[in-house]
Amino acid sequence: MLLNFLMINTVNLIQKIAYNQEYLRDALEAHVIMESQYVNIVIKKENGPFLLDNENNVEVIVLPIRTK
Repeated sequence: MLLNFLMINTVNLIQKIAYNQEYLRDALEAHVIMESQYVNIVIKKENGPFLLDNENNVEVIVLPIRTK
């Protein structure tokens, strides 16, 4: 199953954000299991969490990690 993505970026310039790849994979897999038709990726601020939600308003938050 393929997910369609809509990127909603309310931050003017995002240079780099690091996320735990396992948590990100788990969040996306949850939407695949729920058979979501699409997933919105909402980023509201640089270095902050982002939100994945679908047409049923099921929301998953993915937190960033610190890097050096």
